[in-house]
Amino acid sequence: MDTDIAPELELDAADIQAYGASDISQLLEFLEPVTTSSRGGSPVFLVNGRRISGFREIRGLPSEAIERVQVLPEEVALQFGYRADQRVVNFILKNPFRSTTTEVEFRGPTAGGRSGYEVEADILRIDGDNRWSIDIEHERDTALYETERDIVRDPGTTPYDLMGNISAPMFGDEIDPAFSTAVGETAIVAPVPMGGTSLADFAGAYGPPGRGALSDWRTLQPETEQNSISATLKRGLPGDIQATISAGLEDETSERFNGLPGLALTVPSGVGGSPFSQDVTLYRFLDTPEALSSRTDSLQAELGLLLDGFIGDDWRWSFNGEYTRNERDTFTGRGFDVTTYQDRLDAGDPTVSPFGPLTGADFTRLPDDLANSVTSRYSGEAVFTGPLTELPAGDLRSTFTFGADRQTLESWSLRSASRPSVSCPATGSTPRPASTSRSSSATRRARRCWAISPSISTRAMRTCRTSAASTPSASI
Repeated sequence: MDTDIAPELELDAADIQAYGASDISQLLEFLEPVTTSSRGGSPVFLVNGRRISGFREIRGLPSEAIERVQVLPEEVALQFGYRADQRVVNFILKNPFRSTTTEVEFRGPTAGGRSGYEVEADILRIDGDNRWSIDIEHERDTALYETERDIVRDPGTTPYDLMGNISAPMFGDEIDPAFSTAVGETAIVAPVPMGGTSLADFAGAYGPPGRGALSDWRTLQPETEQNSISATLKRGLPGDIQATISAGLEDETSERFNGLPGLALTVPSGVGGSPFSQDVTLYRFLDTPEALSSRTDSLQAELGLLLDGFIGDDWRWSFNGEYTRNERDTFTGRGFDVTTYQDRLDAGDPTVSPFGPLTGADFTRLPDDLANSVTSRYSGEAVFTGPLTELPAGDLRSTFTFGADRQTLESWSLRSASRPSVSCPATGSTPRPASTSRSSSATRRARRCWAISPSISTRAMRTCRTSAASTPSASI
């Protein structure tokens, strides 16, 4: 490694294996206390003393491929064009090296509930300055429900239940004088009987209202699934130049359940098997948890390019370009519209049976709330570092950094029973109406930000609050 500063910590292959880490990501978790700078900065990583295109280039490398790990002080970070509040972690890889690894992991709590598994496969080949690797990963976790943690919800004053409860149209009034006589007290709320809809059946089932299913299908943690693939290709070029191309693609889906949809139906006297002399209100849950679920799908793609070389014997240069794109779609269920079914009850339709089995097919599903956002980021950075002149106390070293950064954000949302809206990432912005009809498409709006920042010992800066920025500075 091109530095005169000795490492603060150096681990050989035997030391690394003693940690029991399967890859570099796990190894860094164990080494976090010694790699994090006391000045607050996160560490920077080198491979064989050279800069890398990003952490995705090395995160899947097996620990068996590491010959040594060196942890160097913050002063070394300046020599490679980084800030002076970051420690440097240099991985020295075995050469040559070939490996194909597969890892399977299962996890679950001792008290039941959420469980998951992870399957990962890696291929790595190292031959001198040339290296390539492929990492494939699949991960899945089940949902954690409130009932699995013995959470009991307060039912409140609205008596929803899967079988149903009835009350007077004005909640708190008497349901029916004849029914009160049959049960021997003033009946305010009554459960729907399991079979039969005669007054005697309701009287036989009379008791505390049903309160079930309030915590069923409510998640504390969502069900998640993640699939990813990443690849790295590194080649040595003439003139002691090394080129690295890395790419990654990650797809993640999560689904959260927010309970069962509740319906409040006004059942006229004598309709749908109602034995009461006046209208009653029926409160029921539908056993269709997907109607109130919310799902998020995200797809992220990354592409990086690194060129690293020397100018003469003392100056080092590197160029790092990166492109990232993240698209996220969100679908939120809004339940059911009871208007059509209620119209059938009001019309005295003899085919309706509000006290019998009900499914989602009996009602009109409300359109889901939809939201979409796409974030793209382009960045490029060129770094030149080396000694400017020699002083009695040593070399006067400088780092010159030139960078450009551009970010775009496009988003739209479409909400049930409201007009579509579009949001922009401006500070203090609020959603703006894009259409007066839900069936219309929401207009896409976007804000694009860019910055070009030449500097000395200062990394490129970018902001979304202004259309452009330039931050030259100098530090010796």
